[in-house]
Amino acid sequence: MIYLNPCVQKSKKRSDGSYVGYICLTRERQMYMYNTGIILKSNEVTKNLSIRSCRSLNLINEIMVKFQARINDLEARNLIGCKSLRQIVDLCNAEKKHVIDVIAEILDIANEISNENTKFNYLTTRSSLMKFMGADSLNINEVTLKFLNDYTFCNIKECPQPRSVIIYPTLRHPLTG
Repeated sequence: MIYLNPCVQKSKKRSDGSYVGYICLTRERQMYMYNTGIILKSNEVTKNLSIRSCRSLNLINEIMVKFQARINDLEARNLIGCKSLRQIVDLCNAEKKHVIDVIAEILDIANEISNENTKFNYLTTRSSLMKFMGADSLNINEVTLKFLNDYTFCNIKECPQPRSVIIYPTLRHPLTG
């Protein structure tokens, strides 16, 4: 679960007494601070460092909504399963479509799945793909057509040492680095 909160940091107080607004992202007990670039005057911040100004809070909340939408997009992309990834390879080869277009089509279908068993299959196959890649997280932007072909080939041949582990060593999550 991801939590987003608007905040200011005492250590980031500017020389004129103003503060910079931050978005505090908490995910799996890890905390990350993202600078919004919004300057808050000293009278807009309480002694406890909470934001008192509605205008500033609304601006930071507006950024947080966009930020949350981006996070949700990445989370949805991570629901892609290995079966779908094989379909991507087949569709790209058959219809000469760009891999991103096919992924987008499959995501549209995946987002509307209400069946819990199917969702479980997506999560299980996602874990399988991450294990195959030797990665802690799956960033779908890093999944290239060459990688998908390698992955499909290894699944068909059941090769013990996938070439892709060497070619694609570790993928980093775009938000958590």
